[in-house]
Amino acid sequence: MAYRIIFIFFLFINFAFAGERFAVAYNPDIDLTKSAKSFVCGDMNVYVDLSRPLEPFKDTRLIVKPMKNGVFVGNLKIDAIFNMKMDMGNFVYLLKNGGSFYQLNFILPKCIWGDKRWYLKIVLNVDRKLCEKILLFDMVR
Repeated sequence: MAYRIIFIFFLFINFAFAGERFAVAYNPDIDLTKSAKSFVCGDMNVYVDLSRPLEPFKDTRLIVKPMKNGVFVGNLKIDAIFNMKMDMGNFVYLLKNGGSFYQLNFILPKCIWGDKRWYLKIVLNVDRKLCEKILLFDMVR
């Protein structure tokens, strides 16, 4: 009986704090470490950039700029979800409309095992349809 209670307790803790995992294979086209990236979402071009240097426990700024026919699209709901290969927790944030771009100021922890690669999922809610893109970046150790 005690083993069942312990098992259920650990099962609950594992699911209660687990973040979404979405690690992908490395591709320079999705690497934000040194430069901004862009992707297509329906009829929009979406530009994504981060402030640098990318350091753990330091304030970092994410900028997302969706453009349609050269005009900023300001009526979207955009979420940013962060995680590593090893689950670091539930880091889900709603970006704020800054007038000509969406922004998020965030702080991420350092991996105790020495991993430096973070994965970022951008989720755009466009007319009740979801558009997702996974990007990655490396933190300074």
